[in-house]
Amino acid sequence: MSKHVEQQIEQLEAKLQQLKGSRITELQERLRDARQVVRDLEQEIEKLSGRGVTPKRKRISSAEVRDKIQSVLKKAKEGLSQKEISEKSGINYQTTALFLRKNQKDFRTAGTFKGKRYFIKS
Repeated sequence: MSKHVEQQIEQLEAKLQQLKGSRITELQERLRDARQVVRDLEQEIEKLSGRGVTPKRKRISSAEVRDKIQSVLKKAKEGLSQKEISEKSGINYQTTALFLRKNQKDFRTAGTFKGKRYFIKS
């Protein structure tokens, strides 16, 4: 290819990147504006109905789940069932069950099914 064509390609690619950047900025501004509209509508609904819009549930990191479950199990020398772990740690039952299933190597168990109890491995 000639040098002139290569320069044109480089110039067009640079212009394309610039256009993409400006389009992304424009879309981000539109998204910000749309979120503000949603907030305004939620506030208006709250004023009219007298009830607040329920906030989204806050996600718990796996490290936090591990810490809570281990702290609860350390206090219970006789072991706990999944339901008891869930209630005492304040973690959702399904989250507790999934965590215990995926991290079986970290816990000692006794019993089966609903009578299954979990202990901290020593």
